[in-house]
Amino acid sequence: MQVSYFETGRYYAPSNLPREWPMPAGVYDREAGLRAFRGMVERSRYVEELGFDWVSVSEHHYSPRILTPSLPIAAAYIASHVHNIKIALDRAPRADCAAEQSGTARRGNGDARHDGRGPADRRC
Repeated sequence: MQVSYFETGRYYAPSNLPREWPMPAGVYDREAGLRAFRGMVERSRYVEELGFDWVSVSEHHYSPRILTPSLPIAAAYIASHVHNIKIALDRAPRADCAAEQSGTARRGNGDARHDGRGPADRRC
């Protein structure tokens, strides 16, 4: 059995955030952002110690409580602080592929594990 952890990049701003989407860039707090990235590392290290197989990070833009607008940056930061756990990048599927990919688990190497197709065979 393989086990994964979904990291959300929890962002807790020190003040009340506007109730709008997308969030204006000017409300970003650097200290809160630093705490969010440090928290991602702490949680990733913890699940690595527990024996999880991979950590998934998902792309969220302008969200009020989730700080992962750039998957490569979030994944690289986590990867630079863990030892053996894999990092999976979960991105929103293209509209024409959403139905085909629903329910798939993505691994750091991009394999679609639901049907055994590898990255070269995957259309979406």
